[in-house]
Amino acid sequence: NEPQDGLGDGDTSPDWTEPVIDQINGIITLKLRSERSGRGNGRIYTITITAGDASGNRSQANVEIKVPHDQRKK
Repeated sequence: NEPQDGLGDGDTSPDWTEPVIDQINGIITLKLRSERSGRGNGRIYTITITAGDASGNRSQANVEIKVPHDQRKK
């Protein structure tokens, strides 16, 4: 919901790393940048995961990760 190279993220991209998949345990790991624009409500990442097997069966799930706006008192 924020530009990849916008304010608050140090004008750097990408804001995530390539996923690492543990084929034995089924664990998917990736790193996300927690920075967000101070002018917005926070950053939301939506990660879509699709899995398939040799028989052609497929399943998809979405995971939403929220980086809230700074809640410190000013």
